[in-house]
Amino acid sequence: MDIFKVDKEELYRVAALDECGILDSEPEPQFDELTRLAGLVCDTPMALISLVNSKRQWFKSKIGVDAPETPREYAFCHHAIKGKELFEVVDALADNRFKTNPLVLGEPHIRFYAGVPLETHHHARIGTLCVLDTKPRKLSDLQKKELKLLANQVVRQIEMKRQSDVMAYQAETLVDASLRYKELLASLEQQKVALDSHALVTITDARGRITYANPKFCQITKYSLSELIGQNHRILNSGFHPLDFF
Repeated sequence: MDIFKVDKEELYRVAALDECGILDSEPEPQFDELTRLAGLVCDTPMALISLVNSKRQWFKSKIGVDAPETPREYAFCHHAIKGKELFEVVDALADNRFKTNPLVLGEPHIRFYAGVPLETHHHARIGTLCVLDTKPRKLSDLQKKELKLLANQVVRQIEMKRQSDVMAYQAETLVDASLRYKELLASLEQQKVALDSHALVTITDARGRITYANPKFCQITKYSLSELIGQNHRILNSGFHPLDFF
């Protein structure tokens, strides 16, 4: 079993995946269409959009596979995200890395795997677009090229979804930011807490997402209010700028 090395690159990768807000989300047709195309192009009975966090691989989209996720230690995609290029296993039973894998010896009886890392434009490999078969085989050069093109489209869809979610949340929260600030001021006044130009103030919702930050907070942290709105407050301790990923 692989021991997952927890280093700066892995922490960055998992943080980037978390910021996508896509894990455990509902099925969406734009992703299912790309998964189906991958299976058709490569002529395989199985195709997946697999997202890999620290403990599991979860399938945003799946064709020919019933399970919604697997442990990371069984994931072929765990190996695929280690590199930038397409990762291909011609015959899993003849490969020492996979011949005892439960997904090879049992359902879905994987013999062939090819996966392209899903790499954001800030170089975080968050998962793969992959195709699988129950018999050994190899992709042609044309199929490899087309699978890579489809993987690029998956990344664009993920980034567009993230940007759309953030913009929608920002629009919603900025509408009542003034009211929230007035409520905060009233509360502070009731507690006789002096609020002056040196005070740093933020407001978060129940999920820990920032809904307001006062000008002094923005000045000290060097984030604009629009960058902070909708971000989890933990981003401030991560060392990464909220917009680093997209």
